Amino acid sequence: MITSLVSWSVVCYFINRLDVVIKAVACRGDSESVEVQTSGVQTFSLPSETESSVPSAVTTSADVQIAQCIQKAFEEDKVYLNPKLRLSDLADSIGTNRTYMSQYFNQTCEQPFYEYVNDYRIGHSMQLMSDTDLTLEVVAEMSGFNSLSTFRRAFIQKNGCSPQQYRSEMAL
Repeated sequence: MITSLVSWSVVCYFINRLDVVIKAVACRGDSESVEVQTSGVQTFSLPSETESSVPSAVTTSADVQIAQCIQKAFEEDKVYLNPKLRLSDLADSIGTNRTYMSQYFNQTCEQPFYEYVNDYRIGHSMQLMSDTDLTLEVVAEMSGFNSLSTFRRAFIQKNGCSPQQYRSEMAL
């Protein structure tokens, strides 16, 4: 009985793993280079086609496929602009589970999911602030933040200055 249970567990594991790989291969896409320059504060750069866009810690072909799907979701689909984005939503759209995605971000990307998302949101907000005269509230909302205070906190943490200071430095 125990041998049968263990055998079925192993079979189910590999069937699930195969499903993840197949779905990851199906969402493969090309990436674009996006770079946002700041004035003396910091440069935010997203991976380009010429650089390796897959983190160096990726070890298996399934991890490579997942990394490519994540890159496509963020750079082409711009999922980070959704203020209600959750790890489970991204995992479902890629075809994997929330636990695997969390492990991927923490170990391979070496940062939690929401920090990864906020990096993209901050980059988008910096582009908006340099290209438009929108209020900070509108910039925060258009960048996927739920509130202005969350936007300010994340911006200061990433850049070491407030959005107002950044905008005034851009005006110089």
